[in-house]
Amino acid sequence: MPAPTVPQPRASSHSHTTLRQRARALLEDLARRPPLDQVARRTAAAQAQAWAVDAGDLVLEAEAVLAGASWPSQLIDPLGAWSALQRAERIFRANGLPAQAAACQVAMARALYDLGQERQADVLVQAALQAPTLPAPQRAKAYLLRFLALGRMGQIEAAYECLVDQAMPIAQACGDGYLLAHATSLKAWLIARLMHSAGNPEVPLPAFAHLPKLRREPATLSHVLELLDQARAALPQGTRWAEIEITHHYALGLTRRPAAVAAAGQALSALAREVTDTDPPLAAWACLCAAMVLHDGGDVAGALAVLPQALRVAESARLTVAVRDVLFYQSLCFEAAGDFPAALAAYKRHYALIMNAAGSAEHADQRVPADVEPQLPGDAVAEPLHRLRALEPTCLKRALRLIELRVAENPSVAEVVAACGVSRRTLDDAFKSARATTLSAYLKRKKLEFAANLVLHTDRPIRDIAASMGYRSAALFASEFREQMGMLPSQWRSLQTTPVSPAAASL
Repeated sequence: MPAPTVPQPRASSHSHTTLRQRARALLEDLARRPPLDQVARRTAAAQAQAWAVDAGDLVLEAEAVLAGASWPSQLIDPLGAWSALQRAERIFRANGLPAQAAACQVAMARALYDLGQERQADVLVQAALQAPTLPAPQRAKAYLLRFLALGRMGQIEAAYECLVDQAMPIAQACGDGYLLAHATSLKAWLIARLMHSAGNPEVPLPAFAHLPKLRREPATLSHVLELLDQARAALPQGTRWAEIEITHHYALGLTRRPAAVAAAGQALSALAREVTDTDPPLAAWACLCAAMVLHDGGDVAGALAVLPQALRVAESARLTVAVRDVLFYQSLCFEAAGDFPAALAAYKRHYALIMNAAGSAEHADQRVPADVEPQLPGDAVAEPLHRLRALEPTCLKRALRLIELRVAENPSVAEVVAACGVSRRTLDDAFKSARATTLSAYLKRKKLEFAANLVLHTDRPIRDIAASMGYRSAALFASEFREQMGMLPSQWRSLQTTPVSPAAASL
């Protein structure tokens, strides 16, 4: 005989009011805190969310979720943040709160970027910027995210304009010292990064109008340090932000003088240890900067010693983009050390993260759009053309090029195999060895990416787009599109800003 059910005491309206007041007070206190301890902010926001749930206040619960993810730098567990923010945005929209819903989109774009999906992050943040009710601080964050996403996709000129012409003036106008410091620090980082690229053929960047000036290294370094002083001045007196110090030591280390390289490596490693408990993503970033400085300065062994720590911290914070960056630099360092098997293994793991991002979620409702490989304009290079690429078989290079040029024509696997002049098994083995995938999976992904571009940037019927990519039914296309991009084609089209002609979109 089952045990009798014991009736649970129901919370009174008085207790609900008390919980609501506690949650509101905690969120107001959180809004006044400096954004220097991400772990503490997440803990406080989670407590406010728990009280809001107990009080049955959905809007307050959504506000707590947004407060926990409103971070100007990398988020801890961006996949979890993405899932929670999706629900929060729906709550805000259902309750007629467009400003909060747009702010949620900005936070969701931050999560997408941290998951390594820059193109989708840029699409979402542009949708958020269309909202006239988006508050000024959130608008500044949106432009900062566009700067990051465009920069990672190689569109340096456009990224620079977002940062200097939009984000920095808005942050200054709204009087947010932390946002202004963050934006100024990012400008210093970009210039230091370009200075790094100017003297390092292994890490090329696309053409940039200011790049010739970077040949005058002392003047460039002075400008970077001056910008960092401006960032410090924007903060409340006595405030120290490790993000600014990381860029400071990174820039000093790029002088390539042995003493400066060693000092920068030690300082960055010490900063990483200092912030591991308060901001793990920032700690991973500091470790990666240390490795970049050491590698650039010729201390390959030192860089290889730092990178495992960067990888551990990035994996613990579940940061796909940081893990991807660490693995990429590991491949460069292993190659420089002459360890080609280790270099290839690291590069394959790096590429597998790009290919399999959409399937990394544990639950279907947590899936997020999987980004494409950066496609840079003109003769820009998306990845360093180090010797690993030179070792790839000719048939693989031919297949990649054919798919890139003919994806709009919906080529079949058999056509690709025939054009490469080898057997299907040989080509599959080449893809598995170099790219951790198969020809069929790679081709399917590229077709869906092309279709997603047509859905977003043209007004062609979705059914026609599906048919042009070889799908016999719109339902199958929608299912596979959702699996790859994280949403249905109709939802993806709803993010559209300015439709263009089908011909222009296919260029």
